[in-house]
Amino acid sequence: MGIIKIEKDLKANVTGSTTNVKKNVYDINDSLDSLNNLSTYEGNDINQDANVGTKDTARIKNEISIVRACVRTSVKSFFSSIIDILILGGIIFSLLYFTGWINEVKSFFINIISRTGETFIFYLIGCLILLLCCLIVRGNIRGSIKGIFKYKYLNKINIYIYDGFIVIWNIIFYIFIAVLFFLLVNNYQDIFKLLVKVKFMNTANITIEGYSYIKYIIVVVISLFLSLNSLRCVSLVHRLNKFVLEDEV
Repeated sequence: MGIIKIEKDLKANVTGSTTNVKKNVYDINDSLDSLNNLSTYEGNDINQDANVGTKDTARIKNEISIVRACVRTSVKSFFSSIIDILILGGIIFSLLYFTGWINEVKSFFINIISRTGETFIFYLIGCLILLLCCLIVRGNIRGSIKGIFKYKYLNKINIYIYDGFIVIWNIIFYIFIAVLFFLLVNNYQDIFKLLVKVKFMNTANITIEGYSYIKYIIVVVISLFLSLNSLRCVSLVHRLNKFVLEDEV
């Protein structure tokens, strides 16, 4: 296969003085993908218009359909969150079990329970787990948005449609977490029995007074994360598609 050379002569002025000639040579022996990696081509402000990558990339963005963007966002963020939670839980359990720290941890919890009461430790652990899950979901939703719009963009109309989808997806996702924690609170005795079976802690006789109040805490925390993350995600979408909003494609 031959080599195609593209040459562009640049004349600095029209006074008749000698100017240097700038050449850009492309080798497309394999494909035209190498064109995406060029960041110094100066024809018609390509890097400012067609090449809409951010500072850390010079690839040319392609338009993505609204359906594909929504599906990729929901699937990626949902499964990434589940995988992260499982991996984190597995790491914590492995560290406790295989390092022998599990006995120290059990002693620590028993000491706190004896000093503060069973209800307090239940609230404390529940709130920490809830905050951790909300942070993981927040990070994965924002990460999925960044991943999609790294090399893709939406047209102006679809940007606003996607904004609505992001808000709805945050509501669905965080309500799912709230319902899950409601179920855990309602069936906390079954969880305590499971801890006895895995020989983590003798919680068979523990009873929690006023445990239903933690549901109010769940609602408050979920509402805060839901509203704040929705606003931040919409802002992120507009920032990553800023060139479309400023100059309609």
